[in-house]
Amino acid sequence: MNSLAPQWLDAYHRASFFIAVEVMMELLDQLEQKITLALETIELLNMENEELKQEVAQLKSEKEQALDQQQVVEQRINRLLKQFNEELTAA
Repeated sequence: MNSLAPQWLDAYHRASFFIAVEVMMELLDQLEQKITLALETIELLNMENEELKQEVAQLKSEKEQALDQQQVVEQRINRLLKQFNEELTAA
C-alpha cells in the first residue's frame, strides 16, 4: 500500500494520505451498500407494482361483470313493471 502514496511525501503526510484513502474506501463501501439496498428496494417495488396492476385488472373485470349483471336485473325489473302496469290497466 506504500506504493500508492507519492514518494515525495514525508512520513506524516503519507500517514494522512493512507488515512484519507481508508476513509474514502469506507465511504465507497457504504455507498455501494446503499446502492445495493436501493436496487433491491426498486426491484421489490416493481414486483409489488406488477401485482397491483394485476389486481386492478381483476377488479375492473369484476366491476364490468357486476355492471352487466345489474343491467340484466334492471331490464328484468323494467319488463316486470311494464307487464304489471299493462295488467293493471287491462283490469
